[in-house]
Amino acid sequence: MFKVLRAVVLVGLLMSERALADVMKCSAVFEKEVADLYLTLAERVRFDDVIPLVLRHIARESSNHAELLRHMSLVLNLSSDIDCLEFLENRLKPVIALRNEVMRLKEVSPQYLSRVLTKLRDVEGLANEEIYSRTIYPLMASLISNDVINTLLSEVATEEEFRERLIKKLSEYLTKILEGKVGKSLRG
Repeated sequence: MFKVLRAVVLVGLLMSERALADVMKCSAVFEKEVADLYLTLAERVRFDDVIPLVLRHIARESSNHAELLRHMSLVLNLSSDIDCLEFLENRLKPVIALRNEVMRLKEVSPQYLSRVLTKLRDVEGLANEEIYSRTIYPLMASLISNDVINTLLSEVATEEEFRERLIKKLSEYLTKILEGKVGKSLRG
């Protein structure tokens, strides 16, 4: 993962329109796959009411980021034919594999969800796509001379930081459930 990001940053120093298109496309693909995984998890959590609420929110946020990046590419007239599975190396495939694994289940246990969230933290550098928000989005903003688009990119980075805090809180909440300190209620 870091090898790819270092390469992207180095390319960014001399970034072409094509490289920018590739980064935006693959960032959108990654966001969409992450959104699909969180939504799939939310649909399978039956042991608590709060967790699906949070997972659906995270899924919507990721999906919104994916759409924003796709639309930004259209507005900026950028297109890419890059293979994002190859470009993102070990980041995208594990997310897809996790989603496929979760899809085979009717429901997930607190222990299983905890393991999946830990895997996601490892895969995403979770801090989620925060590496993207702290590296790629600022890089894109430095190469795009439109203040409105740069403001949108800044907002995405802020939302990624919020997501990082939210997932940390979710993990803490899940730990309380595993310890028997929270019941199946929104009041918990």
